[in-house]
Amino acid sequence: MMTYNDCIVSVKQISKEICLHRTHTAKYIRKIGIEPIMRRCADSGNNHSCLTVTNEEYQYIIKTRIDEGYLSTNQTSSSTNGYFYIIQVIPEFSEFRVKLGFADNVETRLSQHKTSAPSAKILNKWDCERTWEKTIIDYVLKLDHEKIGNEVFEFKDIKKLISHIDILFNILNSTNQE
Repeated sequence: MMTYNDCIVSVKQISKEICLHRTHTAKYIRKIGIEPIMRRCADSGNNHSCLTVTNEEYQYIIKTRIDEGYLSTNQTSSSTNGYFYIIQVIPEFSEFRVKLGFADNVETRLSQHKTSAPSAKILNKWDCERTWEKTIIDYVLKLDHEKIGNEVFEFKDIKKLISHIDILFNILNSTNQE
């Protein structure tokens, strides 16, 4: 027989499952259109109210996190091949601010960035080996740029950045084929 507590899930429990702090979990839940409700639940010993969602809402939250690429596995990819990418982080703020990096799946990586930068878009991607990432970033940092954050930079000339990377990949790929 299903009890009332079987029909609700606390934000505290969800935060453990999706590996986010409780306050970030509550914000995330609201962001995807669900309004958690204060209710008595097992997590509070049924004596105090806590933020909760229905079981159906909980299923939707977990499915959304999986679709965004956060809960697919707890393992890091062991793939050595993927893509080096340039993602324009906040195009409406600065067309020159970009994130550089490596990903097995650039579209999944973009959806992860969109949780904090909804207008982010892929500028370009190249077939790449994982071990090339640091070399490529070091190479393009010779161009006029300003470091904003972890692998986030503002370059003075995006076309020149892309051209610079194209040249490097032509060299890397021709060397790799020999």
